Amino acid sequence: METPNPIWNEADLEARYHRKELQDFMTHNPIMQILRPTQIGDQTGPLTAPVSTVNKLEAIKILMNLLWKAGLIAGAFDADDLFRPDLRMYQMTTKELFDKLKVIVGEKEKKPSTTSSPDSPTQIGSTGDRTSSPFVSAAEADSDASSEPRRMSLGPTGAAML
Repeated sequence: METPNPIWNEADLEARYHRKELQDFMTHNPIMQILRPTQIGDQTGPLTAPVSTVNKLEAIKILMNLLWKAGLIAGAFDADDLFRPDLRMYQMTTKELFDKLKVIVGEKEKKPSTTSSPDSPTQIGSTGDRTSSPFVSAAEADSDASSEPRRMSLGPTGAAML
């Protein structure tokens, strides 16, 4: 007796496996448990490998930017909980998240560049060098050199919490 052909294909099985691995990571990783990311769009790619940093705040920004680029957004979280883990934990989480995402959406080759993109916000890092980041501080955005601190909009998810 001949066995019938399976009704599944290898590509579909692999895609489902990698998405399950990503979901398990999102559920069980301690940093992801703090951020509680939710999917806001399709996971698109390819993604560029995140840069490494020796600054915890920059590492958090890099991780949140990677989530955003992958169609995910952080849920409501306690900032004290977010800053508690050490830098190494953020570096490992970002690397593991990128490794899981690149299997699903692909990896874009990084082009060496000596200048920042004109359409990306530039900040001066703690070492005095300029770094590109999608997270511009409230004091820098539309700055008129006023000493009064600027307020940032909460956006749709933050406003819903009020």
